[in-house]
Formats: sequence, structure tokens, C-alpha cells
Amino acid sequence: MASATTAAASEGATADAAADLDLAQKVKSICETYDLSEGHGFLGCEAYDMNNYPNFNKFLLVFLNLQSKDGLYFRSLVDDITKQHLSQAYFDDLVDSLDYQFKKHVTSVFALICQKYVFGAGKDHIVHTVPFCIGYIWHKCSVARDLPTVVTLDSLVLNNWRFIDPERGFELDNIEIKSYPSSTDSESWFYKIHVAIEGTGGRMLTRMLLADEYTKTKADTMAFLADFKVTLKAVTTILRKMKVGCTPFDFWNIVRLYLSGFENRTVFPKGGARIEGTDIMLSYKGGSAAQSTLIQSFDTFFGVKYELKHAEDFLIEMQGYMPIKHREYLHALVDKREHGGSMRDIVLRYDDAEVTEMYNVCLALLEDFRKVHVDIVHRYIVDFAVAEKEALKKGDARMHKTLSQNNINAANGTGGIADEKAYSEKGVHPLLAMLSTFHKNINKHRLTVTELVPAGFDGKQLSSRLTSFIVVAAFAVLSVVIARNAAGSTR
Repeated sequence: MASATTAAASEGATADAAADLDLAQKVKSICETYDLSEGHGFLGCEAYDMNNYPNFNKFLLVFLNLQSKDGLYFRSLVDDITKQHLSQAYFDDLVDSLDYQFKKHVTSVFALICQKYVFGAGKDHIVHTVPFCIGYIWHKCSVARDLPTVVTLDSLVLNNWRFIDPERGFELDNIEIKSYPSSTDSESWFYKIHVAIEGTGGRMLTRMLLADEYTKTKADTMAFLADFKVTLKAVTTILRKMKVGCTPFDFWNIVRLYLSGFENRTVFPKGGARIEGTDIMLSYKGGSAAQSTLIQSFDTFFGVKYELKHAEDFLIEMQGYMPIKHREYLHALVDKREHGGSMRDIVLRYDDAEVTEMYNVCLALLEDFRKVHVDIVHRYIVDFAVAEKEALKKGDARMHKTLSQNNINAANGTGGIADEKAYSEKGVHPLLAMLSTFHKNINKHRLTVTELVPAGFDGKQLSSRLTSFIVVAAFAVLSVVIARNAAGSTR
């Protein structure tokens, strides 16, 4: 009898070990397929020190002065390289010699170099031509990664960081941002917040695709949702710390200039910025948190859907600004949801009060994350836009100049808050119109969250608290400049 029990226990242990090995192999496969890691999520490996690579010695002074406060001096350093008349073949060989991981960092660094060159001397000195020596490297690396040649979340955040102490993880004082062209602490902190969110939330990425593996029993499911609860609380806590190191004034007048794309026809009347000596025209939108595959993945996994077509279309458009492998991850998650593999489907199959309650807690925490974004958008964007409009209305030229000193959209009539019709008539992106008037229309548009019937869950109450404007707020902090004048932009 004892022998039989021992044999059974041994077989059980063997089966458990085999299951663990199988799960580990699946996790590894997901990481390789979608270019992510369990420890860092979609964040790339820690940023390389470009000063240590001999092939880029010609750019050494440019690298060292990327955070110079003198934008015209920085521009002169790039122009000095242009005077060397290096051939296209030289740059082709340089980029072709790079492996995929290094191309990530070259894409990031040269995106920020080009932003500094174009915008770094202020709105009165924006240039419309990007020197070949920097623009071609940026474009070639972007094409190799199926990214548009424009500053994106990938270049600003995912591949622009390193740990100070690898043992401490994603604590804000343990993250160093490698490049921030404005040289302001606010810009560095702004990126740190997003790095910490990506790294902290990224631990759930493989689990979302393998949710069936982690929810085989009720106990497993409760543990899985408890992990998600901890993660959602953590990313919301991180986001609340935005105000600690990024001042609203710096964001409004300095940081957002470096998040700009090239689609503003007032600033770029020929349809964008051109890479010198080529027909390559840069005409895309700029950096946006809507380009975060992580945030879109949370919504997809928990069944959050947006009834308003503007929001849905914008999110789909922003997927084109994600690295291709990350985009494919999101598509795989959507496909899983469409075939009954979402967290909602798992919870409904259990039809259990405790599981349903834990799921609802996670939804509420996801809502809290949105609410924090709403507050940030008010403080960092809407309040300034209102003040700028009021200063113009009252004829307070001094205040208006202060509020619009680096506002490249002012000439396009976007200095104030108007109703949706007025924005539409001016050709301004509908998402910003909704954002700017959401305090008046908060009860008119709703986010549709898939509602759970079991265990007395009041889905209607939750739905009434989530509005279509929350998705705009969740993604608008990085994209406001782009969203405000995005009419007519093309890829």
C-alpha cells in the first residue's frame, strides 16, 4: 500500500515537473516570437553607450552634446559631419553591420538627434530638412524594424533607459534615461514614469497569452487575478508620481515640442520634413502613449471596448507605430479574445462569485489607472490650453506669449478650447476635441466594458463610470501636440 502511494506521488511529481518544463518552454517561445522578456516586458535591453562604438566615432561630439541647451550649437555639430561628404554606401555599410538589438538603440538615439536638430532651437528656428548623415541612419534602421521614421514610444521610452543598480529593479530612482534632448529634469522624469510602467506591467505579458495555463483551477485563477491586482495597483501608483518630477509648465512648453511629429502643415507646409539629398519625406504623427502595446493589451485582455469610432480608429492607427513584433503580440491577444480566450471568458466559465469579484476588482483598478490619466491631462494640457485661450481673449499678450512660447500649433488656431464642431471645422483631430470638452460631455459617451452577469455584478454601474474620454486621457499625455493638428497626416 505504502509502495503504491509512493509510486503515485512520484508519478505526480514527474507530471508536475513536465508541466512546468512545458510552460517554461512556452514562455520562452513567446518571448522570442514577440521580442519581449519576463523581466522587462516590451522594454529593450538596457541602452548601449554609443560613445563606446568605434564605427560611430564621427558622431561622438553629437552624442556628447545631445542634451546641450544650445540648439544652434548642436545643429552646427551635425552640420560639421555633413561637410565630410560621406557616401550613402558608407552609411549603408554602417547600418547593415548592426544586429537587430543594436538597431533598436541606434533607432532611438538617432530619432532624438533628429528631433534635436529640427526642433531644438525653438519654434522660431525649426528646420524642414534633416541632414543625410543623421536622417538616413534613422530611416534605414526604422525601415529594418518596420517602424515609421518619426519619434515614437519605442525611441523615447522602450530603448532609452538603463538600471543604475540591476538588483533593485524598476524603482524610479534606479532608472536612468540615456537621452532627453531638452536637458530638463521634467523630460527625463516623464520618460522614467513610462519606463517604470512598462517594466512593472510587463511581467503579465506572457501570462496573458498563456492565461489558460494559469487558470486551470479556481485557486490558480484567484492567484492569477491577485497578481494582476498587484500589478495594476503598482502601475497606477507609478503614474501618480508624474507630478513629483515633471512640472506641468515644463511639459506644456518644453517637453511636448520634442514629442512632435512632422504632420503640422502650418509648420511643415510641404507636408513634412525631408531627408537631405533624397525623396524621403517624414510626415508622420509623433510620440504617443497610445503606442504602448502594454496598455492596449490590458484593455484587450480584460474586454474593454470603445464604442466611439474616433477612439477605436486612433488606437488602431497607433498600432502602426509599434515595433512589428509587439504589434503581432497584440494581434495574437485580440485573436485569443475573439476565440473565447479573454479573461472575461475564463471568469464566465467558472461562474463563481469569488472569481467574479476578483475580476471586478481588477476592472476597477484598470479604471483607477484611467482616472489618474484624466487628472494628468487636466493639469498638464487642458488647464494650459484654457489659460492660453483666456489670455488671448483678454488681450494679455505677455501671458499668452508665456503660455505659447514653444507652442508650434498656435498659428494653426489651436490655442483655445472649443466645441467639437469648431474643432472639426478647423481640421483638428476629433480625439483632442473630445478630450478638451470631456468635462462638459462626460455623461454623453460611454466606454463599453464587457459586463459579467454572475454573482450580482453591477456591470451598468461600472460602465457608467468609464467613459470614452478616459481612453483619450490614458493616451493623450504624449500625443497631445500630434492629436491637435493631425488632419491630413499620412504614412
